[in-house]
Amino acid sequence: MAGLDGPVTERSFFEVAQRDFRNCAAVNFAVRLDGKLIGEAVLYRFNYRGDAELGCRIAKEYEGWGYGTEAFAAAANWGLYGVHLTRVVAKCFKKNEASRKMLSSCMRPNGEDETYYYFEKLV
Repeated sequence: MAGLDGPVTERSFFEVAQRDFRNCAAVNFAVRLDGKLIGEAVLYRFNYRGDAELGCRIAKEYEGWGYGTEAFAAAANWGLYGVHLTRVVAKCFKKNEASRKMLSSCMRPNGEDETYYYFEKLV
């Protein structure tokens, strides 16, 4: 998810989404609450097997309310059932317990290494 090194703003989201679309690199979803941008979910790293990786981030003040889980699950389902991917994968840092819980609620564990927990969702 290149270009996502700061807080998500309307402008940064639009610029990255536009660039990713132009380069056929990713599908970017705005996560909104009452019209306000509170985060994003991004499907990227598409491959010839029909896989894609999914990432999600929610603004700090909206964490812990389930918005990330809802957005993540919706983006994964869109990928699997909307565009017929065969598998959506995700990972999170081992030290990020909140992300691990979110991913565990939407996907099944698929291994770990010294840095990450890995997850997947299949059709």
